[in-house]
Amino acid sequence: MFSIYSKKLRDEAETIKSVLATHDQIRSLMYSSDGVIIPSAGVDPLVILKATAPPLLAWRIYDHCAAYTRLYAIYEQFIRDIVSAWLKTLPDLYRQYQSLPEGIRRGHRIGVSELLSRLTSGRYDHLSEQVVLQGIHEGVTGKTPYTLLADAFILDGPNYRAEILKELFARVGISDGWAWVSTHGMIQRFIEDECGESSSAESELRSLVQNRNNAAHGEVDEIVGMDDLKKVADFIISLCSVIAELFMSKVVERRIELGQVTRVGSVIHEFSNSVVGVQMQPGTVVAGEELIIFRQEACYRVNVESLEVDHIPSQRLEVATVTNVGMRLSGPAKLGSGLFKIRNPSPQDLGTSGSQD
Repeated sequence: MFSIYSKKLRDEAETIKSVLATHDQIRSLMYSSDGVIIPSAGVDPLVILKATAPPLLAWRIYDHCAAYTRLYAIYEQFIRDIVSAWLKTLPDLYRQYQSLPEGIRRGHRIGVSELLSRLTSGRYDHLSEQVVLQGIHEGVTGKTPYTLLADAFILDGPNYRAEILKELFARVGISDGWAWVSTHGMIQRFIEDECGESSSAESELRSLVQNRNNAAHGEVDEIVGMDDLKKVADFIISLCSVIAELFMSKVVERRIELGQVTRVGSVIHEFSNSVVGVQMQPGTVVAGEELIIFRQEACYRVNVESLEVDHIPSQRLEVATVTNVGMRLSGPAKLGSGLFKIRNPSPQDLGTSGSQD
């Protein structure tokens, strides 16, 4: 379920990057390096463009503002979508409302009380007191399945800076969420490769929010270059991919607690090209099957591309005792990672794939 939202965001961000690149190419055909329109010879489609084009700086300011406004919009929608999906998953992970972690129930109570006071505002016109109170009523009366109204947890407020994300994650039962995200390998590599040692996930997110607010509500007296705008888009892609992975990890963690997953084995050797040595538990693995890589700092899906025992290839392995086998996976798996498969997976168990952590 969670990968649907990270893929949607990725597609939107790539579109923004493509539009920026196209505009930049058009500008390079129309303007000299000092911002003067290049004269056209003969009949040229660029003649029409040059006749109606805005001044070079004004055009760049427009792209700057449009990019930041749209990037923040898709990021905010992603947060709302993935938290809503998580809340829909919780009744399957905790069958009784009273078995929910206290932090979630407390967040629900507080959110409902705040929401009731806002029902007359335009954003919440679609809600009634009955709808807002329904989940609480179902919970205290023991009805199953109960519902958790997303609006009670995702209230309008400050922009989604790191400190606000931290509060939101805690409200939905993931108290260590931001720490997990900000120290994830994918985020750390992005910061090191693209931003420099003085930067951090917190500062990059703060910069996005500030630039978006300036673009939407204030005067823009400084713009960033095309490469920097594309870098912001790539940061949002990485950040949201890791957030999706965070929620997936919490689903798998709970499934393990409930005994709803089968442990296939553990990675005991790493080789190149996503080939690993696995200490396989008694059971069956089939080439083409989907597995979940799970460890404390990562959780994502991979496919089994090939199998072998004692250098003999096989399409299907069925072992009665603990056996060392070789697997080629569709993505990397670090030493010590656990390999799992969810028995009778539901749509809620669909998670992220292809992490490079």
